[in-house]
Amino acid sequence: MKKHFKYIMIISLRISLGLVFLWAFFDKTFGLSFATKPENAWIQGGSPTTGFLTYATKGPFANFFQNLAGNALVDWMFMLGLLFVGITLFFNKFMKWGSIAGSVMLFLMYIAALPPENNPLIDDHIIYILLLGFLATESKACYRCNGTCTDHCCAECKKDIGSDLCSEHDGCCGPECRQKQNNK
Repeated sequence: MKKHFKYIMIISLRISLGLVFLWAFFDKTFGLSFATKPENAWIQGGSPTTGFLTYATKGPFANFFQNLAGNALVDWMFMLGLLFVGITLFFNKFMKWGSIAGSVMLFLMYIAALPPENNPLIDDHIIYILLLGFLATESKACYRCNGTCTDHCCAECKKDIGSDLCSEHDGCCGPECRQKQNNK
């Protein structure tokens, strides 16, 4: 029961955080009237980075980030990054790359607005970075066999056998794998 709760929580965190990135991508692309007005949408010629880089930057790196505002290359990298990270989290594919890309994006946003408003060191960007690191190390191993897990995967073929693993199976998913193990 504890194991299933852990898996459900990890999957929920992964999908929720993926939706945060995907929502930002779609809102900035189509101007869904939440953070981005329709007339400022990327498809209407608006810059998805101008508002943040122009008005939200402060601290020691403000000039650097303000000079990037409206740059087409920065806009494309930002939008592709949001989409890539969102997709990797939502579909649980390329999690390490998605987590690295997301962490870099979040860290850049963090240092662009130093110091944080409500705490001298920690804000939501740091929490999301920590979550991405956790998800990168836990997501695949917890419910999908990738060669590193042993508690729910066949020792021979590495097939995920879920809760079917018991002492009767001897760490194997079926007779063909047991036969291979016996022949070794």
